[in-house]
Amino acid sequence: MFYNIDMMKRFLILIFTLFFITTAVKAVPLTNESNIDKHFSKISHTLALANVAHGNVYGAIEQYYGILGYEPDDLYANYYLAVIYQELGNKRLASKFYKKAMSLNPEDGKMYYTYGMFVARTSSEKKALKYLEKALEYSPYDAEILYDTGIVYLEQEDNETALKYFIEATKAEEEFSAAYNNACFTLAMDNKFQEALPYCEKAIKYDNKSFAAYDSIGYVYFGLGQYDKAVDFFETAIKINNTTGEIYFHLAQTLEAKGEYNDAITNYQVASTLDRQYKSKSNKGIKNCRKKLSKAEKQSI
Repeated sequence: MFYNIDMMKRFLILIFTLFFITTAVKAVPLTNESNIDKHFSKISHTLALANVAHGNVYGAIEQYYGILGYEPDDLYANYYLAVIYQELGNKRLASKFYKKAMSLNPEDGKMYYTYGMFVARTSSEKKALKYLEKALEYSPYDAEILYDTGIVYLEQEDNETALKYFIEATKAEEEFSAAYNNACFTLAMDNKFQEALPYCEKAIKYDNKSFAAYDSIGYVYFGLGQYDKAVDFFETAIKINNTTGEIYFHLAQTLEAKGEYNDAITNYQVASTLDRQYKSKSNKGIKNCRKKLSKAEKQSI
C-alpha cells in the first residue's frame, strides 16, 4: 500500500514554523529600516498568525493585505496569503501570491516545492514536476521534496523514476519509514518481490505502527507465495487500521490463494463496503470463490 502524507497539514506546519524561526532570528526584511517599520511588520505578522490559530482566516488575510499595502515585497505576507487562498480553494489568488513569493526568493527550494505541490493538486501533475525538479536544484538533499516528487511521478505511472526518488529520500533521511514503504510497494507492483522485501522490513523497523507498511510487506509475501506470513501481516495491519478496504482486499486475495474461499468472500465483501474502488475487483473475487466452492462440493458428492 502506498502511503501519502497529508500535504496541506505539512505545508502549514512548515510555514508557521519558518515564521517563528525567522522572526526569532532577525526582523522581517523591509525596504525602510526604521524601528517603526519593523514593529509594524512584526506586529501585523503576529496578529495574522493569531487569527489563523483561532480559525479567523479572513482576519489574517486583512492583516497580510495591510502589510502588502505598506510593503508589497514582503516575502512572508505573499507566501502565507498563497497558502491561505489555497486552503480556501481560490486557485487564481493562490497562484498569484505563490509566484510573487518565488520571485522574491528565487533560490529557495521550499518555495518551488510548495508551489509545485499546489500545481500537482489543482491543475497538472506533469507541470508540477517542473517546479519540483527546480526545488531539488536548490535543495537536493531534502527528504520531503524527494519523497513528494516520487509521489507525483508515481501518480504519473512512472514507477521507475518514482522509485529512484523514494530511495533518494531514504538516503537523505535514514529513518523515513514512508519512503521505505513506497519503495517497497513500487517494486512489489512490478513483481520484484525479493528486491522489495528489505525496504518493507526497514519501513516497519522505523515505524512499527504503520498499517501501510504491514500491508505492503504482506503483499510482498503474497507475491512470494508465502501465504501464511502474508496473512499474519495483513491481520496486523487491520489491528492498527480496520477501515482501509485495500488491506481487506489483499487479505482476501491471499485467503483465496490458500483455498480458504469462505473467509476470502467475507474479506472481499468488507473491502467492497469500505472502498468502492475495490467493488468490481471484489465482486470478481467473490464470483471466483463461489465457483471454486461449488466445484469442490460437486467433487465431494
